Order: sequence, then C-alpha cells, then structure tokens
Amino acid sequence: MKKAILSIFTLIVILLGMPKVLASEKVPVYVFTKNGCSACQKAFQYFDDLQKKNPDLFDQYIIEVYDGKWNVKEDSLYDLLIATLTRLNGDTVKIATPTIVIGDYLSVGLNNQTEIYNKIVEAQEKPSDEKVDIVKEEADKLGVDLEKYKKVPEETSSLEIIIIVGIFVILIGGFVGIIVISKK
Repeated sequence: MKKAILSIFTLIVILLGMPKVLASEKVPVYVFTKNGCSACQKAFQYFDDLQKKNPDLFDQYIIEVYDGKWNVKEDSLYDLLIATLTRLNGDTVKIATPTIVIGDYLSVGLNNQTEIYNKIVEAQEKPSDEKVDIVKEEADKLGVDLEKYKKVPEETSSLEIIIIVGIFVILIGGFVGIIVISKK
C-alpha cells in the first residue's frame, strides 16, 4: 500500500516538475514589415515580450517585404502579402506595415494588442481540423519557404538555466528523501 501511494505521489511530483511536453501546437504569427519602420519595431518588441511570457504559445515569422524606401525586396514576398490581403479582404485595401496575420485574422498595425493576444490564444485552442493558416496556404502556392523567416526566440540566459537546474535538483532530492524515509 505504501509503495502504491509513494508511486502515485512520485508520478505527481514528476508531472508537476516537467515542462509542458504535451503543449498544443504553436500558432504561427506573421508580421509583414518594412525596413526602418518604427511601428514594426514596436510590434517586434510586443511579440518578443509576449513570447518570453508565453514561450509555448506562438512562433513569430518576420517577413520584410519592403526596403526603407518602399521598394519591394523580393517579388515572391510581395506576391505573398498581396495574395494574403486579397484572400482575407477580397481586395488588397491599403498596404501598410506592420501587417499582422494570425490564421484568418488580419491587423494592420498594433493598435489593439489585447485583441491580437486573444486571437493567438483562440487559434491555439482550436481543434486541429479547424485551424486555418492563410499565409502558409498562399506561401505554399507561391513556393515561398516560410521557415526562412521564422524568428528564433532568444536563448535562455545562464541565470534561467541555473534556476531550472536548481529546481530539478530540489525535486530529485525530495524524491530521494521520500524513498529513504519510506524504507525506514
């Protein structure tokens, strides 16, 4: 009986100590930008901060369509932006940066951060068969490799690693302590 209770307790401790291994698939967030765009820099900062707080929530794709003088950098990226806007609006409407796309949601600018965050959460919570990724669908049609534009989150700092290792050591020490006590 003691072994069964100890085993259950151990399993609970291990599961609580583990990171979200079974976390939902990350939501792709696409940010179409222009080099030197100050509003784009604010969007980058917002998404970087949000990603630090919620590392398992989304992946960020930075797609720089224009240079600093509104010249198209790559025709395929411009075509991707136009195809995405046309599909979402039925028209390209006005092109401005940053243009943010989450699933089938479009935001020009970062005016409503709460709404953008909620759209990311909603997209993650959707069942797989209901998820939509308009940018990926259009990129696939155009032969654009989106992985080249995926922003890699900043690496974990040394202090964070030390804290994680310390917590792990404490958990293991507690586990060993429980085993030793239970054998007495």
